[in-house]
Amino acid sequence: MNPDRAEEYFCRGCQGENPEDIEFYDEQLQAEKVEALNIRLEVKN
Repeated sequence: MNPDRAEEYFCRGCQGENPEDIEFYDEQLQAEKVEALNIRLEVKN
């Protein structure tokens, strides 16, 4: 997970007042987490 990108998505999601913006940044943050988990799985295998 790219910590800088994750922090940016988290901060923008918290600052957003538009529910669509909050949802968008939450999806981006979740994608970062999934990417990090996939990398960990690849390393273990």
